[in-house]
Amino acid sequence: MSTQQVTSFGFTFEVDTSDKACQAFGFQHNDQVLTPSGGEATVIGVAPLPDHQSMPCVPADTDVLWIHNEGDANDEVCCVPPSHLRGFTRKPIAS
Repeated sequence: MSTQQVTSFGFTFEVDTSDKACQAFGFQHNDQVLTPSGGEATVIGVAPLPDHQSMPCVPADTDVLWIHNEGDANDEVCCVPPSHLRGFTRKPIAS
């Protein structure tokens, strides 16, 4: 199962929302997570950086976890490389 998302950089690309893809990063599609900085985000899915881009911590065509930062004024969708997952936790479900 896939869905299209748009990054804050204006690229449109396919994000894999399957359990198998997301569980490789320890989460599932639509999980509510707390970020290391104390923010809240929603897990979207898994895909490499768009347009075969790379970053210093992410080689081109390497899968990363895509999240939507809740309450962000820019409605930002951003990526989390595997090396930066430390500190991301599922948000506790309110009872």
